[in-house]
Amino acid sequence: YKQPQLKTLLAKLESSQPSTGHEGITRHIVVAGYGRVGHVIVNFLLQQGYPVLVLENSEAAAQSLRRVSIPYVIGDADSELILSISSLESSMALVIALPDPMSTRLLLQRARAIAPRLDIIARAHTTKELDQLSQLGAAEVVQPEFEAALALCTHLLGTLGQIDDQLDATMAKIRASHYQSVRRNVS
Repeated sequence: YKQPQLKTLLAKLESSQPSTGHEGITRHIVVAGYGRVGHVIVNFLLQQGYPVLVLENSEAAAQSLRRVSIPYVIGDADSELILSISSLESSMALVIALPDPMSTRLLLQRARAIAPRLDIIARAHTTKELDQLSQLGAAEVVQPEFEAALALCTHLLGTLGQIDDQLDATMAKIRASHYQSVRRNVS
């Protein structure tokens, strides 16, 4: 090694553990990303009794996962190496909650190649991404900011006296309109 930085980096990579606690896991749900959205998803799935494997590239998030004994693989979720050790073939579903649209698309493509029949749910950041992710093979595409806006509107209209049945119908119509192109591509 002629470059000391390279030697240090390689030593760090060799000594780091890419995964913890998931050896032999099957019939699990893989959650890519343990940020604000992924954290909520993981907690919900665990409360429902589902085995979860988190793919995360942040050491701070990995430390949190270790503290609460949630199995994880540390590294970029769209990496072929990370996907190869995440047991996608034997998982029940993949939830992509990554903050980066490019990584989301790449992960979706690679996961679909590894496990063609896998149920994949993806987070979209923009309306344009709804169609892209659906065309790449996501079974369900959700836009969290849109869903948050609907939740705020639901609460507001409820406080203004709109009846629950009316409110549910109104929100269902708005949601269907927003996701219409995605639903059309899946059918």
